[in-house]
Amino acid sequence: MTGILHDLRFTVRLFRKRPLWTIVIVVVLALGIGANTAMFSGFDAWVLRPLDFEEPHRLVALHESQPRLGRYSVSVSPRNLGDWMAQVQAFEDLGVFTRHRFNLSDDQEPVRIDGARISASLFPLLGKRPVVGRHFSQAEDRPDQPASVALISHQLWERRFDVDPAVIGRTVRLDGRTHEIVGVMEPGFKFPEWADVWTPLGLDVETGDRRDRSLNVIGRLATGAGVEAAASQLQGVAARLARQYPESNEGWSASVTRLRDDFVPPVITTALTASLVSGVLVLLVVCANVASLILAQASARTREISVRAALGAGRWRLIRQSVTEGIVLALVAAVLGAWISVLGVRWTLSWIPVDPPYLFAMGGLNPVGGLYTLGIALLAGLVCGLVR
Repeated sequence: MTGILHDLRFTVRLFRKRPLWTIVIVVVLALGIGANTAMFSGFDAWVLRPLDFEEPHRLVALHESQPRLGRYSVSVSPRNLGDWMAQVQAFEDLGVFTRHRFNLSDDQEPVRIDGARISASLFPLLGKRPVVGRHFSQAEDRPDQPASVALISHQLWERRFDVDPAVIGRTVRLDGRTHEIVGVMEPGFKFPEWADVWTPLGLDVETGDRRDRSLNVIGRLATGAGVEAAASQLQGVAARLARQYPESNEGWSASVTRLRDDFVPPVITTALTASLVSGVLVLLVVCANVASLILAQASARTREISVRAALGAGRWRLIRQSVTEGIVLALVAAVLGAWISVLGVRWTLSWIPVDPPYLFAMGGLNPVGGLYTLGIALLAGLVCGLVR
């Protein structure tokens, strides 16, 4: 431990004697680390980070499909969904929603706002509950006439109602119809995508045309059930429906996918993986440039190293000092690089016309990103330190 502290003190003295050289090394490393961390931010948000739901590994998306036409993610018919609910045992519960844009009006200027019509089971299935007020009940989600109640997002509560606790029980007009606000969802929650208002769907699975495929369906797998087993059961029911109702269901089947895989298609995962690999390549190029600078400086320190060796410093002792110098440079660069990555991500997002869905929000450096930054900084420091 004493030897390491001595190496650190010597390293600090060395850098103070060569400030310009030190600054150049730190800046060059910081640019490489920052670019790499920015790439990782996107990869982490879209590929690694668990969905912000309760037990997300058990959540799946259900679709109708036409394998002969290569269509595997078609919205679900309410009539077919009714049969799925009655005959498939692989799901603990199912939640349903349709996206909708509401005209919202009250005592302020009317606005057009993103929202959704949802089944009463959807948010409990996702593990989401209002932070103020309540969710609407099954009784309010009637097929014949859904109750005129609404949930609003925390952001809309702040933006439109000034975080007034008395918002519960207040009425607003949605598409010209009066609705009572019964709950406010947790901060940041805006599912699906950018929704700010939710009303009961009033799902009717008993009447209507089976060819009306308009529902988005999310399921929670029953305990012990897997995706393959659920898909097998669902496809068995779909096959029976195709025989029973050939005019609407012939050629149609069903598919079950992990909810994350449904939100993030393979092409996005591939693109983000490629960008992360490119970030690592950028860092390697940066390390090569830094190595050139270090080698140039090392030639000027040949006399110093020879003197230390003559005084008894062994090979391992000299290597340890060199690695310490490289790691200290890289750690200082990591702090600057983290700041650069945050600014870079925010600057990039400012050019995108729409914000990413809240499930994949990017911005600040989270603990996983911090550990990644630390890891690549230590790797870069080790490479730079051993180059001599």
